[in-house]
Amino acid sequence: MEKKKIEILIIIIILCIFSFIVIFFNKTKNDKNVVKYDDNLKEVTINSDYFTVQNIINDYYEILKSNDKLLIYNTLDIEFIKKNSITEENVLDYVDTNYGETSFIATNEYIYKTANLNYYFIKGNLINESGSIEANNQIINENINYLVTVNYKNNKYSIFPLEDDNYKSFIKTYSFKNDMDLKSSYKDITIRNDVKLSSYINYFLLYLMLKPELAYDLLSDNAKLKYNSVSKLEESKDEIIDKLTPVVFSYTTDNDSYIVTDNNLNTIIIKENKIMDYNIDFSYYEHSDLIQDTNESIEYDEEIFDY
Repeated sequence: MEKKKIEILIIIIILCIFSFIVIFFNKTKNDKNVVKYDDNLKEVTINSDYFTVQNIINDYYEILKSNDKLLIYNTLDIEFIKKNSITEENVLDYVDTNYGETSFIATNEYIYKTANLNYYFIKGNLINESGSIEANNQIINENINYLVTVNYKNNKYSIFPLEDDNYKSFIKTYSFKNDMDLKSSYKDITIRNDVKLSSYINYFLLYLMLKPELAYDLLSDNAKLKYNSVSKLEESKDEIIDKLTPVVFSYTTDNDSYIVTDNNLNTIIIKENKIMDYNIDFSYYEHSDLIQDTNESIEYDEEIFDY
């Protein structure tokens, strides 16, 4: 009997040692995976990265509209899931799925890099098209924020919906990792300058239709001499929309500005300070002597306006 007690005690001790070793190695592994934030958040300066992440957000809205619980659950950041005790069954209680046709326009993007992951803090405006433009059922929700985590080695991502753009406060409680098992897939976008310029014109026209004050903010100082108030710009809205087209016929560069000829042969001057921080001047309207040399006419596929 005494011998049996000793054997049981030995087994218990072995199990305790084994458990300790497993816990120790798991903790060591987790510690190595956790990254201490080093205050190295930078603006995104590469066009393909910027618009790829914007496209990920637009894909996310399509997933939300599907109401597919598993698909939505697999798209969410594990930290967001833990914070809110989200399960596949209750996931629809923590995300809004009531959207019509949507278009997310990124206005700012910042990146933080770890060993295998890129963390993108993205801010933008959401156009929610619950009806036709003519019916005036489109609305713009401004300053929508997300954290998009991207594993660029296998093209997987996750999303953390943020309450605001106070990223420094959020970072204090967030656990950055060197690697994570992400489940949602994305495609990289290679964006040409002409496509980006076309998007810039398109966004201006969308803002002009839906929220003229946002369009006014995009005007150059020269254009504001002609349209010296939001109301003045709004009075000319129909004329401008009839005149301009986002389809770029050709463009040239002049220092930090692009001189664009649209498909209606209007001259549009776009000064880009950084990605999505630009000013637009179309006060010249008709094709003028401003353009000395132009590129050949540019052919487009139908997907260029998806972002």
